[in-house]
Amino acid sequence: MPKKIHNTAETSIECFKIIKKAGQIQREKEIVLNTITLHQPITSRELSYITGKERGNITRSIFDLIKAKKVKYPFTDKCPVTNKRVRYFTLIDWKGAEDAN
Repeated sequence: MPKKIHNTAETSIECFKIIKKAGQIQREKEIVLNTITLHQPITSRELSYITGKERGNITRSIFDLIKAKKVKYPFTDKCPVTNKRVRYFTLIDWKGAEDAN
């Protein structure tokens, strides 16, 4: 099987391996999951603001949590900050008014 070709810089790959080995990625997922639990429904921008983590890290954690079937995005709506349509994230078993449809 041919090696996957991508545009990721070698320094980024090395950095990712270091933080993964140090357990930082798992800690960030736990922080994101706890924050969603306390503030659901919540956008990635709000998660970034509350946790103090960069949105890139938040997005990676959310993707991993969705893949693990712990988090979902039951609806989109306009962001009160940017006025753009954004996804709102919740725990997988969350049943809000928007999710009832």
